[in-house]
Amino acid sequence: MSVFTVTEQEKTRWQLKGAKALAELLNNAFHEKLPAIDWRLATGSALIGEIQHPGVTPAQKREQFDAWTLYLGGTAEPEVTTAGGRTTLLTKIKRHPAYDVDITVYTEFYADEQG
Repeated sequence: MSVFTVTEQEKTRWQLKGAKALAELLNNAFHEKLPAIDWRLATGSALIGEIQHPGVTPAQKREQFDAWTLYLGGTAEPEVTTAGGRTTLLTKIKRHPAYDVDITVYTEFYADEQG
Protein backbone atom coordinates (compact mmCIF):
# COMPACT_ATOMS: atom_id res chain seq x y z
CA MET A 1 0.00 0.00 0.00
CA SER A 2 1.42 3.38 -0.98
CA VAL A 3 0.87 6.60 0.94
CA PHE A 4 0.32 9.77 -1.06
CA THR A 5 1.87 12.82 0.55
CA VAL A 6 1.10 16.35 -0.63
CA THR A 7 3.93 18.79 -0.06
CA GLU A 8 3.51 22.43 0.87
CA GLN A 9 5.07 23.31 -2.46
CA GLU A 10 2.37 21.35 -4.30
CA LYS A 11 -0.36 23.11 -2.29
CA THR A 12 1.19 26.46 -3.15
CA ARG A 13 1.34 25.52 -6.83
CA TRP A 14 -2.39 24.64 -6.72
CA GLN A 15 -3.15 27.99 -5.12
CA LEU A 16 -1.10 29.80 -7.78
CA LYS A 17 -3.16 28.00 -10.42
CA GLY A 18 -6.34 29.15 -8.68
CA ALA A 19 -5.06 32.72 -8.34
CA LYS A 20 -4.25 32.84 -12.05
CA ALA A 21 -7.72 31.48 -12.88
CA LEU A 22 -9.32 34.06 -10.58
CA ALA A 23 -7.42 36.93 -12.22
CA GLU A 24 -8.57 35.76 -15.65
CA LEU A 25 -12.13 35.22 -14.42
CA LEU A 26 -12.30 38.72 -12.89
CA ASN A 27 -10.92 40.30 -16.04
CA ASN A 28 -13.53 38.53 -18.17
CA ALA A 29 -16.30 39.37 -15.67
CA PHE A 30 -15.30 43.04 -15.79
CA HIS A 31 -15.64 43.10 -19.57
CA GLU A 32 -18.97 41.25 -19.35
CA LYS A 33 -20.15 43.82 -16.75
CA LEU A 34 -20.94 41.15 -14.16
CA PRO A 35 -21.54 42.32 -10.59
CA ALA A 36 -18.56 42.20 -8.24
CA ILE A 37 -18.79 39.43 -5.65
CA ASP A 38 -16.51 38.20 -2.86
CA TRP A 39 -14.04 35.46 -3.84
CA ARG A 40 -12.01 32.98 -1.78
CA LEU A 41 -9.26 30.67 -2.98
CA ALA A 42 -9.13 27.21 -1.44
CA THR A 43 -5.89 25.27 -0.94
CA GLY A 44 -6.69 22.93 -3.82
CA SER A 45 -7.15 25.82 -6.32
CA ALA A 46 -10.96 25.88 -6.06
CA LEU A 47 -12.65 29.28 -6.31
CA ILE A 48 -15.60 30.17 -4.08
CA GLY A 49 -17.69 33.21 -4.92
CA GLU A 50 -20.16 34.57 -2.39
CA ILE A 51 -22.80 37.22 -3.01
CA GLN A 52 -23.13 38.96 0.36
CA HIS A 53 -22.90 42.71 -0.12
CA PRO A 54 -24.53 44.91 2.54
CA GLY A 55 -27.49 46.81 1.16
CA VAL A 56 -28.32 44.17 -1.46
CA THR A 57 -31.89 42.86 -1.35
CA PRO A 58 -32.77 39.18 -1.75
CA ALA A 59 -34.07 39.92 -5.26
CA GLN A 60 -30.75 41.59 -6.17
CA LYS A 61 -28.77 38.67 -4.70
CA ARG A 62 -30.87 36.29 -6.80
CA GLU A 63 -30.25 38.40 -9.93
CA GLN A 64 -26.49 38.47 -9.28
CA PHE A 65 -26.45 34.73 -8.60
CA ASP A 66 -28.34 34.05 -11.84
CA ALA A 67 -25.96 36.31 -13.80
CA TRP A 68 -22.87 34.50 -12.49
CA THR A 69 -24.44 31.05 -12.99
CA LEU A 70 -25.32 31.92 -16.58
CA TYR A 71 -21.88 33.40 -17.29
CA LEU A 72 -20.09 30.34 -15.89
CA GLY A 73 -22.36 27.95 -17.77
CA GLY A 74 -23.36 26.27 -14.54
CA THR A 75 -26.60 24.79 -13.34
CA ALA A 76 -28.05 25.97 -10.06
CA GLU A 77 -28.71 23.25 -7.54
CA PRO A 78 -32.23 23.07 -6.11
CA GLU A 79 -32.93 26.05 -3.88
CA VAL A 80 -32.89 25.24 -0.17
CA THR A 81 -34.86 27.16 2.47
CA THR A 82 -34.41 26.22 6.11
CA ALA A 83 -37.21 26.10 8.67
CA GLY A 84 -35.81 29.40 9.97
CA GLY A 85 -36.37 31.00 6.58
CA ARG A 86 -32.79 31.21 5.25
CA THR A 87 -32.59 30.49 1.52
CA THR A 88 -29.40 29.22 -0.12
CA LEU A 89 -28.70 29.38 -3.85
CA LEU A 90 -25.73 27.30 -5.03
CA THR A 91 -23.93 26.51 -8.27
CA LYS A 92 -20.95 24.11 -8.38
CA ILE A 93 -18.84 23.55 -11.46
CA LYS A 94 -16.20 20.82 -11.46
CA ARG A 95 -13.09 21.71 -13.48
CA HIS A 96 -14.56 24.64 -15.39
CA PRO A 97 -13.47 24.19 -19.02
CA ALA A 98 -12.20 27.75 -19.45
CA TYR A 99 -10.42 28.09 -16.09
CA ASP A 100 -9.50 24.46 -15.21
CA VAL A 101 -10.50 24.86 -11.55
CA ASP A 102 -13.58 23.99 -9.51
CA ILE A 103 -15.84 27.03 -9.09
CA THR A 104 -18.65 27.46 -6.57
CA VAL A 105 -20.95 30.49 -6.43
CA TYR A 106 -23.53 30.90 -3.69
CA THR A 107 -25.64 33.32 -1.73
CA GLU A 108 -27.79 33.13 1.36
CA PHE A 109 -30.59 35.41 2.45
CA TYR A 110 -33.81 35.71 4.41
CA ALA A 111 -36.93 36.62 2.42
CA ASP A 112 -37.64 39.60 4.66
CA GLU A 113 -34.14 41.14 4.39
CA GLN A 114 -34.29 44.80 3.48
CA GLY A 115 -30.82 44.90 1.95
